[in-house]
Amino acid sequence: MVPANVIERVTSEDLGEMEADFRDQALAAFGSSIGDQAIFTVWTLRKISDLGQKVAGNPVPENLKDQDKHFATMWSVYGLRARFNLDCLLYGIHAQRPICPEVLDAIACGPRSAMSAYSWIRQAADLRVRQEEPVLEFIDLDDEDRVFAEASAYDMALECANPYYRILS
Repeated sequence: MVPANVIERVTSEDLGEMEADFRDQALAAFGSSIGDQAIFTVWTLRKISDLGQKVAGNPVPENLKDQDKHFATMWSVYGLRARFNLDCLLYGIHAQRPICPEVLDAIACGPRSAMSAYSWIRQAADLRVRQEEPVLEFIDLDDEDRVFAEASAYDMALECANPYYRILS
């Protein structure tokens, strides 16, 4: 019912206002870490919006509809969570009310939710428009690189073992 260009313009204006609020007021309200995370989350929502236009403009093949439905469900869950976290921060800014540290810690997961939403909508876009993947050459690792890669993999495994960070499936 609403033309795509109107939706795109309203979304862009909304995200622009959010970004300006966080850029101008988040430092004083929450500190630089939360403010930077909020701005990053808004930036990610812009990318999600761009992909949403691609998803809306291209039909999914019939044999991939079930997979697409799953992607849409997951994108919605994570996208709503990211937006809810931003709305909580905006409420704190506009109402000029502090948010207790425990709640701020939970809200700080907004960027992770936004990145998860981005990954799900990226997959939905890829169902519609296949990208040619470049062939990458294998990079030989020296001993120092292997130690770094193993330490990184270990850290990721510990983080994923924490039920708070598990991805819904």
